[in-house]
Amino acid sequence: MKKYLLTLVGLALATPVLAQGNSAIGQYEQESFMGPDNLKGSETDVTLSKDPRLRNVVWIANLLPGGRVKALVFTSNDEGATYSIPAQKVGNFQVQLGCATYSQEGGELTVSLNNKSNCFGMKQSDYNGGVSVTRSGGVQAGNTSVNGRGIHAPGVSVSNGGVRVDTRAVMAGVQYVGHKQGVAKATDDD
Repeated sequence: MKKYLLTLVGLALATPVLAQGNSAIGQYEQESFMGPDNLKGSETDVTLSKDPRLRNVVWIANLLPGGRVKALVFTSNDEGATYSIPAQKVGNFQVQLGCATYSQEGGELTVSLNNKSNCFGMKQSDYNGGVSVTRSGGVQAGNTSVNGRGIHAPGVSVSNGGVRVDTRAVMAGVQYVGHKQGVAKATDDD
């Protein structure tokens, strides 16, 4: 009986810790913010919180002036979480589409708004183009191609001439990176 009771107490104490395992919920200190000048004024910590009624909804507060950004849980596992951000108006900013990712290892939250290339794969229509093999033996998947001349994707090209990045395409919209408060930063092993 004593052994059974100790096991139950141990499980009761461990359950809250296990349940919070990959929780992205919390406050984030801003590491970088790129976006229109009228949005850059806020130095407030971004907060990610659960919706009290809807299980798959989280709110991103203090990212944009004038309100919170609604996000939907897309995937969640032991390594982190991915959120899809639907079209919505937040303050004076119109969000057309967006996505957010949380990395459990580094405690990093990345949010991208109005940048289709950063959020590719979040909608079923992103896969409508199919995958094909070209006559020259390359592979074409949507707007991305891999062939003997290199790799070409919207905004990025890698070839014998080097790496070329169209910063207008890659950094369009709003880009935010924050570090979760209370989580040790990942070290770069390079």
